[in-house]
Amino acid sequence: MVTFTYDPIEFKPGKSDVTPRIWSVPDGSLLAALRGHKGEVSTAVFSTDGTRLATSSWDDTVRVWNSDGGEPIFVLTGPGPGKPATSGAISPKGDAILGTFTDSSVRVWNAETGKLKFSLKGHTNWVTQGLFSPNGQTILTTSWDGQARLWDSTTGKEVARFQGHTDRLTGAAFSPNGERIVTRSDDFTARVWDANHYASVAELRGH
Repeated sequence: MVTFTYDPIEFKPGKSDVTPRIWSVPDGSLLAALRGHKGEVSTAVFSTDGTRLATSSWDDTVRVWNSDGGEPIFVLTGPGPGKPATSGAISPKGDAILGTFTDSSVRVWNAETGKLKFSLKGHTNWVTQGLFSPNGQTILTTSWDGQARLWDSTTGKEVARFQGHTDRLTGAAFSPNGERIVTRSDDFTARVWDANHYASVAELRGH
């Protein structure tokens, strides 16, 4: 995985070793190596302002870093040993961090204290990705159970389910304005959804 900051000065490739690295776009020089994970890094996502980075790993943790390197700000643990973190994200306002795990759970922490706010429960298989909507009001999750779910980011209550894929879901994305959601699946399709009315808009085939 490779991700850019919103300020196009740095980018971060998720390494197949255990050390995420931040590189300069203009000259390709190494800016920082983020050391601490004990397992392969599954995802890396910058905060909206580019000052922090959340990484998830098969060492069962989500770690939050300053984008200029150094020690992790938080090491956030999941449900237990042998339940890797599949994704991590920072809310647009920078006040919350989420992590998804292979035991079907999603955890949301306070970004100032690192304390657990709540867990999102409902999926019945691996949760493959979690992300905040552009306005930060909702959280979208995808799972091997074949569903995507939308949650209230303040209360943790489920808002909607997106059903229609015939195989496990591997990820999703919001449109920049938050009006649309696209989900991808091992059924070889992508689906586009209305994020406000929770209805399917299009099914994309061809792969």
